[in-house]
Amino acid sequence: MPDRHKTLVLCENINWRSKAVSTLSQHNLQCFAPRDVSNLESIKASLPEMKYVFWVVDQILADYTAMLDALYDHWPNTEHIIILCQLHSNDLQVHCKRTLLAKVAHCYLTGLAEVETAIQKVLYEFFPSFAPTRKKTSVLEKREAFVPSFTKQSPSTRSSISQQIKRNLQRKKLIVVASSTGGVQALTELLTAWPNDLKAPIIIAHHLPAKFQTSLQEILQRVSHRNVGFITEETKLDNAVYISPFDYHVRVFAKDGHLWAEPHQGPKEHFLRPAADPLFRSAGDLEDTRVIAVVLTGMGRDGMAGAKHIHSNGGHVICQDEASSVVWGMPKQVFDLGITEGAYPPKEIGRRVVTLCK
Repeated sequence: MPDRHKTLVLCENINWRSKAVSTLSQHNLQCFAPRDVSNLESIKASLPEMKYVFWVVDQILADYTAMLDALYDHWPNTEHIIILCQLHSNDLQVHCKRTLLAKVAHCYLTGLAEVETAIQKVLYEFFPSFAPTRKKTSVLEKREAFVPSFTKQSPSTRSSISQQIKRNLQRKKLIVVASSTGGVQALTELLTAWPNDLKAPIIIAHHLPAKFQTSLQEILQRVSHRNVGFITEETKLDNAVYISPFDYHVRVFAKDGHLWAEPHQGPKEHFLRPAADPLFRSAGDLEDTRVIAVVLTGMGRDGMAGAKHIHSNGGHVICQDEASSVVWGMPKQVFDLGITEGAYPPKEIGRRVVTLCK
């Protein structure tokens, strides 16, 4: 039996790490996957010699060169494979390229279930010897195998596909918005871009003193075709615009097949209440719901952790661009994570959200 090559797997997400290890282990690789990947010095001390180093990141990164340099410094004689993943796309896409220091793959996945398939594709692309050998088939076998795929589908298979499409169409949708300095103007432009038939509740966490609450509601009501109000008690959500009240966070949850929200006075976050992160985190925990997070102009980093949580659970994140922001603080923090679907002016964000809700 050939030697099992030592392979280091660096991945912070426990589910992705497990998938990566199980997939690589199928190819007679001896995998080491430390839970804490922040201290490469310590990892190097305990695992000095590696044949392969796989760095698996559950988000597309705009700049991964610093980590790549660190890996090369610690394991210079090793094959470095960087796998950057992004949920969601219309279909599985794996784009591989070779650089001087590492082999880098950008993977666009339709769901967590495709992580294993993506890693296999990356492995086969960079190391063809790992690909399974194909059994040679006779001309007759090839002729028999050439059957249009739709003719092989049984009625039950076609029915299950139809049911899946129907479930996707019936999937609940939720839009959560974070805004602060300069956010009133951004919110008005955002709401103006949303038509009457946008079938999704909208919850806004805006940093605003208590004395301006009524003014904010009145301003947004003038530009919105739907009801605008504060969440002051447990509320069943419909196609309205909801605002987090002063001194209260808002939590969203599912009950009896519907989306609900309620205010709560949990600890301040970023010295703020309301803050966007508690709202975003609760939205990211929802099942069977397409969540779209929008981060608008504002100071600080509120919304960053919550947006990352939404993205990690398959949601969409869009942020305001620098040119249209009064303060490009909150949106920049999210944009720099590499988890957004782009940075745009508020009206363009509005149009893109409409597309995502279809």
